[in-house]
Amino acid sequence: MLDYYKPDRVERWIEELYIENGIWHPQDLSMENMVCTFSVCVERWESPSKSLWSNEKRLILLEQHLKGFALKKAFFHELGHILQHEGDQMTMPDTYKAFMELDTLRFMKVAMMPFFMLKELEPHEWEYPRYLAHIFNVSYEYAAARLTYIRRRIEAHYLAEQEQTYRKKQFVFC
Repeated sequence: MLDYYKPDRVERWIEELYIENGIWHPQDLSMENMVCTFSVCVERWESPSKSLWSNEKRLILLEQHLKGFALKKAFFHELGHILQHEGDQMTMPDTYKAFMELDTLRFMKVAMMPFFMLKELEPHEWEYPRYLAHIFNVSYEYAAARLTYIRRRIEAHYLAEQEQTYRKKQFVFC
C-alpha cells in the first residue's frame, strides 16, 4: 500500500538533503546531530525564535522558555528557513514572507518524521503513533497527525488509480 504514497516536492527535497548528509534514521534527527550536520549555531534568548544567516554563519535563536517538543518544533522551523530561503525578510513583500512561512511550516512538518524513514519500519509499527512518537522524539499528536496525512494521501492516490482503471474499462468498445 505504501507504493501509493507520492512524496511532494518538499518531501523529495528533504529526502535528498538528508541522504546526502548521512541522515538515515530517526535517531539522526536529534537537534545536536542536525546542528553539527548543517553547521548551525544555536543560542537561547528571551525574544521569539528566529534565524539569521549569511555566507559565513548560520544562527538559530530559540526562545529561552521552550522545552521538549515545542523546542524541537521551533528548531526545525528555523532550520527550514536557513536551508530553504535566502534574503532578509524585513525587506520582502508581505505576500512573499507569508509564502516563506507556509513553506517553512511544511518543511517542519515533514522534516521531523520523513516518509523515507517511515517506510523502512515494519508494517505493524505504523499502527502505533505512540511508538512512532517515541522513536522520532516527537509528540503523540504530531505523530498521529503525520500518519493521518500519509494515510489520506495513500488513500487518495489509490482511489484515483482505481477510478482511472474503472474509466478505462468503461470506454472499451467492441
